[in-house]
Amino acid sequence: MDRIRTVRGNALNSFIPISGTKTPALTPLIASLLTSDTLTLENVPHLADVELLMRILGNHGVDVAVNGRRERQEDAYSRTIHFTCRTIVDTTAPYELVSKMRASF
Repeated sequence: MDRIRTVRGNALNSFIPISGTKTPALTPLIASLLTSDTLTLENVPHLADVELLMRILGNHGVDVAVNGRRERQEDAYSRTIHFTCRTIVDTTAPYELVSKMRASF
């Protein structure tokens, strides 16, 4: 498994371009649990696994704000999502949500 290790010092800032597909979008969503700063992801697809993971993160205490919704647009359109996790309120993911996901983490 890949790891990111941060050591005190300079702030961790990055810009990582991802494609608007499910696989590259899910991992940064989970990374929102690692910081209390707001994480902004652009080009996030409107897919079932992404929606389920956003609900799971919400159960853990992540505040999710979605921009880019437009009327009469196809289901797979991309949008910008802001994640803020001030405090993790629960560490157990609800089985009824996790069991519906096709991706595994």
